[in-house]
Amino acid sequence: MSRKEKTESAAAFSVPQKKKNITIKDISAAAGVSIRTVSLVLNNTGRISDTTRKKILRIAEKLDYHPSILARGLVSNKTYMFGVNIPYLDLSFANAVITGMEQKCIELQYELLLSSFGVSDISYLDYDTGTLKTSLKRLMLRHVDGIACFPIESDLEQYERILKQGIPLIQFLRTIPSLACPSISVDNKKGMYLAAKYLLDTGRRNIGFLNYHDPHFSEVKDRYSGYISAFEDTAIPLDRERYVISCDLDFRGGYEAAKTLIQRCPKLDAIVSPTDYAAAGAVRACLDLNKKVPEKISIIGYDDMDFTELQGYKSLSTVRQPKRQIGFLAIDMLYRSVRGEAVSSVVLEPELVLRESTGTV
Repeated sequence: MSRKEKTESAAAFSVPQKKKNITIKDISAAAGVSIRTVSLVLNNTGRISDTTRKKILRIAEKLDYHPSILARGLVSNKTYMFGVNIPYLDLSFANAVITGMEQKCIELQYELLLSSFGVSDISYLDYDTGTLKTSLKRLMLRHVDGIACFPIESDLEQYERILKQGIPLIQFLRTIPSLACPSISVDNKKGMYLAAKYLLDTGRRNIGFLNYHDPHFSEVKDRYSGYISAFEDTAIPLDRERYVISCDLDFRGGYEAAKTLIQRCPKLDAIVSPTDYAAAGAVRACLDLNKKVPEKISIIGYDDMDFTELQGYKSLSTVRQPKRQIGFLAIDMLYRSVRGEAVSSVVLEPELVLRESTGTV
């Protein structure tokens, strides 16, 4: 390659010069109005004539003006940033919640800072409290205006410390009643009640429940309560010792637990699971043991994860949680808390989604 070719090649990949940042002073000069008038229009405050407002907005767009969050923060003593503390970001459920959060942040002109904490190698429901402390500290160091958290009971002290510093905190997906801040969650008891009641109403009588080995896990505890209530309301007897089995609520745990239930309960005709992962494992166990789904055994999961509609063998019936709405409302509640408004806890409604893994007797 000649020296000229080398020069031309280097020029083709040269870093472009950074453009001058357009400020409200530039807009003020171009529009022939005061800086204060421009500020009032861009912040959508004050009484400005419609003609002047349109003129300023048109010039701001022509000049490709973008407000400086840093400058905005210096004036208001805010960072215009919300923190989100959530586990297992690789799961589609968490991704859907975060999508809802980001939609609301865009509407509010806020930034979203994610800080996740890990799970153990044993089960995705066992949380690593060491990384939880670190992830919360990351948010605090960035001086976020508020935090939406998926709270862990064993680290209550961490959240209380945040509240003592006057930082708004919102719980989402689960609620620790003793934590003095609002929460947004889904009625887990009702969700599992809908699933078990549907199975009972369609002729199933011997319904197994895949329980979690930690009795303090609030979501599973509520879902188990809904399962029990369905039997109580229909006055149908339930042998809990035989039909309720503890396991890890991932695919492998559901698979092994379902195999055990099938082998020890010959009359088993349905299984409900607090997670879609364990339910998918149960479907696989039925397939391996020649138990047709749903002809012999109906199966219902919980969460409506992305894969449930695309299950290779049978699409999975499940209880849907409004994932994006949870995220959207969590940020809305956090924003109102930052503004000093009174915010109350919200409990959303679940929805039973019927697919190929359920059928009537």
